[in-house]
Amino acid sequence: FGTGAREDVSMAEALYASSALPIYFPPARIGEDYLVDGGILDVLAIRTAQAWGAERIIAVDVGSELVPPDPGYFDRGMVAIHERVLSLTLQVQRRARLESYDGPPMLYIRPKIGHLSGWDFERTQYFLEEGYHAAREALTREAAA
Repeated sequence: FGTGAREDVSMAEALYASSALPIYFPPARIGEDYLVDGGILDVLAIRTAQAWGAERIIAVDVGSELVPPDPGYFDRGMVAIHERVLSLTLQVQRRARLESYDGPPMLYIRPKIGHLSGWDFERTQYFLEEGYHAAREALTREAAA
């Protein structure tokens, strides 16, 4: 689990920590550490994979796109403002990571879901189907290259 490949952490603790997004879910306390979703620091984790010696990387990008907020969006309070700031920060980070990437071969998969909220659980089936289609398209492109 994590960059140190810890083995002293239960699956439940690891899953919670990797899903802990500040303001939505508090950090996980494991030992003396407070841990949050690693995507906060490395949105695609392609640098981490490269540092671990990956010879090939499969990057699945489910981040949001930069779309204007709906009218009244910021009237919803601090959580909405935090969501927007986090989204913008991660988009900038993702773009910079991809533009500066010079590592091993990478299969980049980007489902067409960036215009939707990841919190829209009623669309889970749609998210799964779009992920499946994006993966097939990426694999087909790669096979043809």
